[in-house]
Amino acid sequence: MGTRASSKSELMITAPGSEEYSVLIKVNEKGLNTDHSMFFIRMILVATLVLLIDDLIQTHSHSNNAAFACECLQPKPPIQALNESKAVFSGTVTAIKSGDSGKTATIDVERAWKGISNDTVTVITGLGDADCGFPFQEGKEYLVYSHDVEGPLYASACSRTTPLSEAQEDLKVLGVGYVPIQDTSGPNSGGINNSFPFIVGIGAVIAGTIAYFMLRKRK
Repeated sequence: MGTRASSKSELMITAPGSEEYSVLIKVNEKGLNTDHSMFFIRMILVATLVLLIDDLIQTHSHSNNAAFACECLQPKPPIQALNESKAVFSGTVTAIKSGDSGKTATIDVERAWKGISNDTVTVITGLGDADCGFPFQEGKEYLVYSHDVEGPLYASACSRTTPLSEAQEDLKVLGVGYVPIQDTSGPNSGGINNSFPFIVGIGAVIAGTIAYFMLRKRK
């Protein structure tokens, strides 16, 4: 904190490193009188305390932002990332839903290299920088390296997940991949197709008919 006289009738008090806040005290030509000296001293102390508190708050805020920012290691090579992922595929994001703990992206799969049997999947990710969430955008294409987190597929900003237009290096290594089949049983479902029960029913009717005629011939 420093003081300087800006004129014969003004006294400027400024905290170190801060030109934004200052205390300007008007004095008469005779200077500060005894009756008002304690009042001015208190003003100076209060102003200094306010400046110090503001500086501490800003410093603490910057420190917290740095402490909670997502920090990633160097991405692994495409083949190693493929081997360690639950599923690897490319596709277009058709919908994004945000929740309290993260986002869910629905993706129409165009090509896959591992772990995908249906043409539509859902992938969860974090909300932002602090939780290393990947910034999916609706309508854009991505190459996704996902992991299995207690069931749902999860994509992180620390994985090799990237916009498809920037994935030329990965695509050269991964090869052509395969096209997943269309499945209306739901995203991420690798289960039985909806037509399977109908096929089983037809087979049972045919088998029953054959058995019926064979029994009649024996009689």
